[in-house]
Amino acid sequence: MGLPMRPPDEDLGLLRERTTQVITLVVLDHSTPQVPIPGTSLTTMVYTLYSEHDAQAILNSRDHVDIKALVNGSGVLTLELTPADMAISNAKLQQERHRILFDWTYPTGREGHYVVRLTVANLEKVA
Repeated sequence: MGLPMRPPDEDLGLLRERTTQVITLVVLDHSTPQVPIPGTSLTTMVYTLYSEHDAQAILNSRDHVDIKALVNGSGVLTLELTPADMAISNAKLQQERHRILFDWTYPTGREGHYVVRLTVANLEKVA
């Protein structure tokens, strides 16, 4: 079904540069037991893609991108990263760490945050 939104820093491991990647998550309420949040119950849902290198530079202009419409009625979010999203920003590195920060708000003003980490493998000959 996908990865539930657990405490920050879910690590997706090593992924190839310039490939399409599909990330599936379940957006959960902070209550106990945790309950999936339908997209229609969220006020906002955005993500930011950035590098852990190069002063946490934003990658491919993915800064606070609205993805609320991608959360279905069961709280499942499916995000497709394009080959441009999966590009290496520092060609001298064999691998580059990227993070995806997800932020959401409820109508009550409550907030949620979640970070997914991934390592992108440089497919070019490293200089």
